[in-house]
Amino acid sequence: MSARQPPIQVVKRDGSAEAFDARKIATAVLKAQRAVGRADAAFAERCTQQVVAQLGERPSVEDIQDAVEQVLVQEGRTDLAKAYILYR
Repeated sequence: MSARQPPIQVVKRDGSAEAFDARKIATAVLKAQRAVGRADAAFAERCTQQVVAQLGERPSVEDIQDAVEQVLVQEGRTDLAKAYILYR
């Protein structure tokens, strides 16, 4: 039997914590994609997986947003990163 990892807690701007929900990342990426005129759910999911792989145990909202921007730039989607920055 393997040890179960505790769920990731996100530290919000007001200092409170809530359970991490990766769907929020995918939704934000999709909204940014729509802003630049093309939405691709598979791409949003792939980016979300890359972001989740970078997170620690208690990331802040800003840590997550920075990781999303970094992944979008690494994917060569600076246009999308700019739209995401405006969205956030």
